[in-house]
Amino acid sequence: MMTRTQNKPTLSLPNRLRQLAEKRLHVLSLDPEAAMDEIIGDKDAQALVHSFPETDLYLLVRNIGLSDALPLLSLASNKQWEFMVDMDCWKKDRIENRSLSRWLNLLITADPNRFINWFLQEQLELIERYLFQNIELYVREHDQDPSDFPDDVITLDQVYYFKIRPFVDAMADDITDSSTHEREQFLTTFIDRLARYDHATFLNVMMESRGVLSAEIEEEIYRLRNVRLAEKGFLPFDEAIGLYQPIRSSQLTPRSVSRQKPGSGFETGPVPQYAQRVLMEENRLMPAATLLRDDPLFVDVILELTALANQMAIADQKEIASQTDLDAIVKKIRGYLCIGIEVLSNGDMTPASVAATVRRYMIHDIFRVGYGQVLELKWRAEKWVHKSWFFNQGMSLAFWTEAGMGILGGLLLKRPLYYDPNQIGILYREFESLPDMRQIKTDLEEIIQLDQLLSQLAAHIPRKVFHQKSGRTLTFQNLILTLWARFSIGLAADAIDMDMISFKQFFNTVWQDAKPKVSHAVKTQFLNWLSSQSGMPQATITQSVGRALDRMFDEIESELGSVPETNLDLRFIHLFNLENHA
Repeated sequence: MMTRTQNKPTLSLPNRLRQLAEKRLHVLSLDPEAAMDEIIGDKDAQALVHSFPETDLYLLVRNIGLSDALPLLSLASNKQWEFMVDMDCWKKDRIENRSLSRWLNLLITADPNRFINWFLQEQLELIERYLFQNIELYVREHDQDPSDFPDDVITLDQVYYFKIRPFVDAMADDITDSSTHEREQFLTTFIDRLARYDHATFLNVMMESRGVLSAEIEEEIYRLRNVRLAEKGFLPFDEAIGLYQPIRSSQLTPRSVSRQKPGSGFETGPVPQYAQRVLMEENRLMPAATLLRDDPLFVDVILELTALANQMAIADQKEIASQTDLDAIVKKIRGYLCIGIEVLSNGDMTPASVAATVRRYMIHDIFRVGYGQVLELKWRAEKWVHKSWFFNQGMSLAFWTEAGMGILGGLLLKRPLYYDPNQIGILYREFESLPDMRQIKTDLEEIIQLDQLLSQLAAHIPRKVFHQKSGRTLTFQNLILTLWARFSIGLAADAIDMDMISFKQFFNTVWQDAKPKVSHAVKTQFLNWLSSQSGMPQATITQSVGRALDRMFDEIESELGSVPETNLDLRFIHLFNLENHA
């Protein structure tokens, strides 16, 4: 009696791709070890791994750890292998031999038979160049004794003998030990496997490697590598830095119509998941991204973000070798996109407005608009510094105290950064919004106005006064306050410091009855003095630098308000330039 077997229904290709996309998204949400266990345990593990975009799989492998990720490498496609070698084995335009040895050893360990086929069909020139640099080949004549060869030679047929050369790393100044484990392990495994695969092919490869023109082959390999990586946004450095070329909103051209068909979504192919974090993680862009999620344009946006992240890694010369590296790039992109969108939408950051801006303009252009805002601040700072009073007096940025030095120092960097003293462990971060820009712009203008005030103030003071030796770091605060204190007790403006006896005389005149507050009359006297000495109207001073002067008096109250006169110690007084002349 015959029975019918029911075939399991097969998924259509679009549904199959969507299912793989959902699995990938789930896998990438797990921690690295759990992600690998999930993949290895999948009934269709190889298809799942092959469905990963090269960038996502590369990051997952790096997060897991190269040695621990061998099961994933064994499942990866030749194209994914090639991408990993392209990413990790170059420093600028030169092959980095240590990394190449590591990766060749990993790949031949992961799948020896496939590695031999991959090498013969796709990587012949790369491996022959590697053999040329690392293997010495000896051919034994019929009447030659094997003892004529070095003791550490290897032979498989008593005719061809091989010796591993001393390892010269082209990216280092020294010669490393010839017994480097990964290199030796790869070469011995490779020679054995290739000879067993086909002895004639093995001999041909070895003989060909003797006549390799290493520099020419490296140049051609580099050219092909750049072509492959450029398709994913990894442009050569001289092209990648175009990312930081500013553009004004008036110069933007609206994007062309989406390449994707309506409803295609992820069915068009694997889209890198990591770039989606720019939009889909909790941040100001996420509500707009939710509106775009079902838009056919969304795939284009993610691909643009991927290319932007990859281009930034090259432009900043940052290796994307871990989740931490990627987090920094994602955060930087997100910040400048927010600034660019705020500029293009006139500050309207509602989800509908953000989504409309992203639909209208390319991601790359929005980024350049945002970065251009920061560059304008940088150029403003640079132009001012070189003609400023403090600079022409030979003073350093420390003259503006820690806060001012941080603000100016961040702006004057090649890639400007936002000074944020509230962060734990680090003082600088990327700009993240227009409020960041406005804050730093306000602080910069305040410093510029203080410098102008000081130049007016110093016009009546002998230049030599500012070059007197002092045991303290001169700052704008202790310069202004000390000159005022000297004036208040009738001392001439022929020095920028004062002794403790004179300072105590001044100290007793500044407080209200309810110490620790500086009296209103003293603040008025200070403003009158500033105006008379600088020639600037009081209203102008108050408007331009009043906030900085208020902070200065707040610091006086905080630092000295609770200190009795008998406990004053010049070692702990920083707001006045005191020297022990007594």
